[in-house]
Amino acid sequence: MGSERCIRDRYNAWSLGKTPQALKAFWLQMKINERVAAGERLKSMPDEWFEIPSDEDMKNSMTAVKGVFACSRLMDQMKFDEADKEMERLLDLDSGIVELHRQLMRNDQIYCELVGERDKERLARLYDKEQLKFHKMMKNYPSILRTEYVYALLYEENKEKAAKVLEKFEKHAKKYPHPHEIESERELMGYADRLAIYKNKAEEEESRKQGESTKKCRNCIHF
Repeated sequence: MGSERCIRDRYNAWSLGKTPQALKAFWLQMKINERVAAGERLKSMPDEWFEIPSDEDMKNSMTAVKGVFACSRLMDQMKFDEADKEMERLLDLDSGIVELHRQLMRNDQIYCELVGERDKERLARLYDKEQLKFHKMMKNYPSILRTEYVYALLYEENKEKAAKVLEKFEKHAKKYPHPHEIESERELMGYADRLAIYKNKAEEEESRKQGESTKKCRNCIHF
């Protein structure tokens, strides 16, 4: 694994000067990082910076980062279905996506599933031993805490646990160097909060209707 990575890194360094796509991807990374450091969110940057590379270009780790950025931007735009499908497609490719980005993309897919269908089987596949280990390693990272918050809130329906995760998120958010990323994570958690409120109201309404139906039924029997 180490020798393969070394060979790939050498190839990417060599191809940077030989492949126009890799050179452009490198320039875009620098430009995006510059704007991020200045406090701009991905969703506010030009669309043309986030074009998905071809499957062939995704084999180069320098170019593959463009695909990762594109998926992160879809998350920032709250286009969850599109983001989930694109992440699934890219992660299935024989690509140059580095392991850190792979696991962060899986983390985002878990979020997408939680605010979507919440399919138990798919969540179990996404939240596997490898991802669980990654969560433990990155336990203070904002996007990890965001997903754990939503998992507790919407899937486990454990408000106390969700509150503890939120408290931990806010604690580490104060020290995080990019406030605009915290802003984005808060929006994603806020979206989950609205889903939880809607779900609770729907359940209360259903319970009320069932109660009225039961009362009517009893009155009919009494009559």
